[in-house]
Amino acid sequence: MLFEFQYFVCKHHRLRSWGVLVPKRPFWRLWWNGREAAATVSAADGDVVLGPDRFVLVAPHTDFNVSLLELTEHMDVHFELSEPLGAAVSGLYTVSAAPELVEKLKEACALSKDDRRRQILLLTQVISGVFLQLSDDVWREPIADQRIVRVLRAMDAHLGETLSNRQFAEMAHMAPTAFIRRFKQVLGRSPQAYYLHKRLDQSCLLLETGDKSIERVAEECGFGDRSYFSTAFRKHFRISPAAFRRASRSR
Repeated sequence: MLFEFQYFVCKHHRLRSWGVLVPKRPFWRLWWNGREAAATVSAADGDVVLGPDRFVLVAPHTDFNVSLLELTEHMDVHFELSEPLGAAVSGLYTVSAAPELVEKLKEACALSKDDRRRQILLLTQVISGVFLQLSDDVWREPIADQRIVRVLRAMDAHLGETLSNRQFAEMAHMAPTAFIRRFKQVLGRSPQAYYLHKRLDQSCLLLETGDKSIERVAEECGFGDRSYFSTAFRKHFRISPAAFRRASRSR
């Protein structure tokens, strides 16, 4: 397999309404519409019209709006990719929808959870065919500073904790002040802001895909209590954790 991925939604249905409560999610979305110009997606980099001859990809952390003009056949896949395919520039991307890829996607969406192995193989083929059409400027440049890379890996491994800047600086073998300054230069935000962002992204995935209580999700993502978690989640995603979970399960 060329890459590893986890998918949360693989759905083929008649799209009658389209309201995205939390557009800015930490995973990829792949869309296809059976009717030309029945729906439009708008983001900071422009508008994209959906149609039967193209796939539309929404990169992680892209803020957008959708507009449904008329009922249409629709396929929707939500998925997370491992590095280096996870490090993408936010935005909307359009690629050609070859008929064989559309048919593979339809087959994958029609399979039950009991045939997950074949579903994964089909989706791997579709995603590979789609991503091979993207240009190199979709991907972020890899971080060259291995001190920062080491800290980022530690953040991923300790999302259920609240590590301090001093602890991160020790991992990077740097003085705290120098580490914070260098981290901001590389990532564009402070270590604690980035760490909080990562923990909130993880909570979003847990709420989307699992059945753990909100209290348990808060605990596993390093938040001391539900109240603090709910406040941080609402500020980041513009919706409460409970409302987000209800919206996810109502799809």
